[in-house]
Amino acid sequence: MIKQINDNPDLLEEDWRELVRGHFLLSAEEKKRLVDLPPRKVKKIQQFLREAARHIQQGGKVTGKLVKRPVNEQTPELVYDVAVDLVPTQNVRRRKG
Repeated sequence: MIKQINDNPDLLEEDWRELVRGHFLLSAEEKKRLVDLPPRKVKKIQQFLREAARHIQQGGKVTGKLVKRPVNEQTPELVYDVAVDLVPTQNVRRRKG
């Protein structure tokens, strides 16, 4: 999914919940939780993703990885968090000649 996003940052301009539904196999409970998210949280995540889209459009990249939660914070439904980072563009030095 990250490769698709880096190749097509416009995906981040769409409703991020549809992006999640389209890329991950979700249980009925997870689908319900996506629908029941507070509008403020949905908006906050969408704003971040739009910033990420602009970052990619300007030559940056997005990376992501699953991070296992500490045992005391895990639940049967939630064992991992997703960590997303914006990677700046790297200046590529070209040889003269």
